Amino acid sequence: MTAFGVLMLVAKQSDFLDALAVEAEKEGFTVRKESGLPGFEKLEADFPDCILLDFDLILSDEGRFLIEATQKFPSMPIYLLAAPETDEAYLFEAFKQGARGWLFKQDAKNTLTAFAAVLGNRHFLKPFSAEQILLDFKRCPDGEQLLTVEEEILRQAARHLEEADILKNLNLSVKALKEHWESIHQKLIVNARALSSVKARIPVPQTQEKPPEKTERALESSDSAVSSTNTNSLSLEFVSFSAGDEEFAVKITDLQEIQKMLRFTPIPHVPQYILGIANLRGVIIPVVDLRLRLGLPAKALSKDARVMVINLKGKLAGILVDKVNEVLKIDPSQLEAPPALALGEKMGLLEAVVTLDERLILLLDLAKTISIEQESACLI
Repeated sequence: MTAFGVLMLVAKQSDFLDALAVEAEKEGFTVRKESGLPGFEKLEADFPDCILLDFDLILSDEGRFLIEATQKFPSMPIYLLAAPETDEAYLFEAFKQGARGWLFKQDAKNTLTAFAAVLGNRHFLKPFSAEQILLDFKRCPDGEQLLTVEEEILRQAARHLEEADILKNLNLSVKALKEHWESIHQKLIVNARALSSVKARIPVPQTQEKPPEKTERALESSDSAVSSTNTNSLSLEFVSFSAGDEEFAVKITDLQEIQKMLRFTPIPHVPQYILGIANLRGVIIPVVDLRLRLGLPAKALSKDARVMVINLKGKLAGILVDKVNEVLKIDPSQLEAPPALALGEKMGLLEAVVTLDERLILLLDLAKTISIEQESACLI
């Protein structure tokens, strides 16, 4: 951890801040403590090698400090320190505005240990971040684009592959991987700021029960509004995922975002496959277990499990799946009618099937799978 000499700790909890400073000094850091956001003059004077910044302070000014600090001092790494219950979607927004990464608060000693791991692997991506980055680039088709090797780095990281495996699989050096990671992050920042119609900011959680505006959909591409009369000449984009031993897909334009997990509350008198309702940043949505919806046995959640948030004509619902796989481009001519005899009862939930590289992918009819009208009625 001595790679950084001067560490600035910025947190509003004085006791925690003091304990964190003690642990950092034990590790050989020269520590600067701030109980609130420091002025840019102070940053310029001290010019710390690294900043560990309380995310609550970022939310208090909608991220303006982070945005301006990373613009004025791009070589000064800022990492975020968040409460364990913080929605990672908000941390990802801060990541797109310049933060190098984040970790969750523990006791002071364990927090510094986690920070050491972050500093030792600056270019390493968590699967959640890799998934979100891949999908976020779809929002800005006219902006900065990923190189083929950068896309593959993200795909492999999203599949939980370790750094050593990624280096081996792509025949990269540690230096090259780090350079590609820095390139990915910078492109992400450029696109995020280019998409902002007003001064870039990090949204504060809202309490009103209103679906996010269409322009805020994390996965939407400007090509998503192509009319059905043009689909014969254009490839369609789908996100593939697994439930049991089968691979499914949905149109990327119907997918609002992917959540690592949502806390849901069970409700009575609903079909068994409805796990309950969840609060998605102030919007109450039903959550459907796809395994149960397909008649498969229930399964304990794995580290790969995700909740895919679907937006159908402004109505939101979550689908719990075993694993999210990748973004696929499929020519409409490849789509075939579902084979009724082979799929039995599941046929009614399918819109089409497609074979890609010997993989049979089942395209879900979301309106039937979610039965969103029925699920919405259950919440009244």
